[in-house]
Amino acid sequence: MQQRRGGYLLVEAEAGMGKSALAAYLTFTRVWPAHFTRLPDGHTPETARLNLAAQLIARWKLEDAAPGGVLPDGATSTAWLHGRLCDAAKNRDRDRDEPDQPVILLVDGLDEAPPPPAGELPLGLPPALPPGTVIVATTRPKTITIPTGARVVERIDVESSRRTARAPSTPHATIALAVPSRSGGRKRRELPSSRLGGHFRARNPDGQE
Repeated sequence: MQQRRGGYLLVEAEAGMGKSALAAYLTFTRVWPAHFTRLPDGHTPETARLNLAAQLIARWKLEDAAPGGVLPDGATSTAWLHGRLCDAAKNRDRDRDEPDQPVILLVDGLDEAPPPPAGELPLGLPPALPPGTVIVATTRPKTITIPTGARVVERIDVESSRRTARAPSTPHATIALAVPSRSGGRKRRELPSSRLGGHFRARNPDGQE
């Protein structure tokens, strides 16, 4: 069975366009492990990685990674987070109820993290993700340099609803999230964006809509 490819999805918009509102909406309507850099110590890379790893363990029942509920030494490292993503993907493949669901992490405010060393991603996120995993991250446009080896699944531009005319017959906008498919293409899922204050327009990594 061919597995989904792993990758990143960046939701890009200027300040005030609804990125954090979208992230909050997804957090309350999905069971995705999430991290918000604006929360206390949220911009600290070690805190972010530990938070995401702990939520992965709870979400995908990876109790062996934290015997007795205690995280081991080294649990704040990039490699350890990557390992838990691999474990979660394996558990998902064995789960008859969710075999086709990608393992998704959500990070809000990736651009507000400290500047990473050259060749690394903010917060020390893994540059290459295992098959079947996606990291959705919100950020201001053109602030994140994707290192070699990290593949952006899709970029989503967010435009102010004041600047974009909507069709009269459209009751609310939708956000098309693209995640890797088993065939190597992309599967699109639409999410309502009503009350998020923005209009969402998906484009490919090369900038084409």
